[in-house]
Amino acid sequence: MIKKVIEIELSDLDLCYENCRIANAQVEKRILSSIVERGFDDPVRGVDQEGKYILLDGFKRVRCAKKLNMGKIPYLPIAKHEKIGIIDFLREDLKNRMNLFEHARWLKELKDTQGLSIKEMSVHLSRSSSWVGMRLNLFDGMNEDMSKLLFSGKFPVHVYQYTLRRFMRMDGVKIKDAESFMKSVSGKKLSNREVENLAWGYFKGPSEYREQIEKGKLEWTLEQIKHVDQYPQACNEHERKVLKSFLKLENLFLRISKEIESPHLKNREFFVQAQMFCEKITAYQNNFTPILRRFNDRCKHA
Repeated sequence: MIKKVIEIELSDLDLCYENCRIANAQVEKRILSSIVERGFDDPVRGVDQEGKYILLDGFKRVRCAKKLNMGKIPYLPIAKHEKIGIIDFLREDLKNRMNLFEHARWLKELKDTQGLSIKEMSVHLSRSSSWVGMRLNLFDGMNEDMSKLLFSGKFPVHVYQYTLRRFMRMDGVKIKDAESFMKSVSGKKLSNREVENLAWGYFKGPSEYREQIEKGKLEWTLEQIKHVDQYPQACNEHERKVLKSFLKLENLFLRISKEIESPHLKNREFFVQAQMFCEKITAYQNNFTPILRRFNDRCKHA
């Protein structure tokens, strides 16, 4: 049966799943301009269940429509039941626009509100149980306030995933301290690099850094961190060379992690080449990770 686009009142939409998508002010600004110029290019999508229009896709467009005081918007129903709609939406989007944490949040909804087991989700999505479990585990160690900061777009997902979670898992940083840091730096229009540097100062630096960050003196703290010698004079030539290599690797890792999240990656030829690199890098990683962990342990006990 071909589903038809209909016009519905904005006020009739049920936005109960709005917290499953991460807000992005810059993206919404572009969407707002696009709607002003051309109207809606694509309808928002959702589930028709018991007389309700439950939105699954299009939350940014809906917020923009509200800012423009639009009465009606185009809507495409994709299912008659929430569980089926979420599964179909996820299956379609697994290789598309959403990031890891958004996928994880939808999986959490299927588990908590729809009662699906990890095995059932893996079957419905044609993914392994470990694939589902790994994403659900992203919320381990994250309380509700931390989740709200992350999904509101006020704290960068990339920094949480690759920096803050590492401090929590490997260095034993407590949830209350991680939450305190997130609240101190969220919504301050800082770059990912600046938030990462502040995290280092907060959890690894002198107590004065933590005190100043909690007081909101972020510029002062960043200035202090900037002048810390990354290559101490006590290091020999080979040690300084290794530290420089670590810095280059970190910068490259941060850059590529951000670049591959881009929705502009579309060409099949690109994906064929990219898959080759992914397989090579994955093979290197399998050998490199245990070496790095051994070296990390060596550093801790030096």
